[in-house]
Amino acid sequence: MLTDLLTGSWRDAWSGRRILAAALLFVRGVDRREVFRLVRQYAGASQTQLAITCGMTQGKISEIMRDIQRVIALEVFERIADGLSMPAPARAILGLALRPHQASSAATGRRR
Repeated sequence: MLTDLLTGSWRDAWSGRRILAAALLFVRGVDRREVFRLVRQYAGASQTQLAITCGMTQGKISEIMRDIQRVIALEVFERIADGLSMPAPARAILGLALRPHQASSAATGRRR
């Protein structure tokens, strides 16, 4: 996962409104590039690192960031969300189910 490759500053970035707004634009198809741009900004991630963590090729990440390739498959949204360690609010924006550890944390009111 990306958080294993990069610093904790990326995990902190998910608490900001800007990244959650970017996730909303991503799912609506308005701007699929901003999430990846913000990851690169906050975490210093290369396209290759993004590709590895999201189970894609660097070329595919590049195409998404240049708005040449569109993400429409739920399975791809899942890989991106998992690879970028999206927290529950961002996953909800994307229409994705919580991961088991997120669901147990949400039930007890704790954050992981």
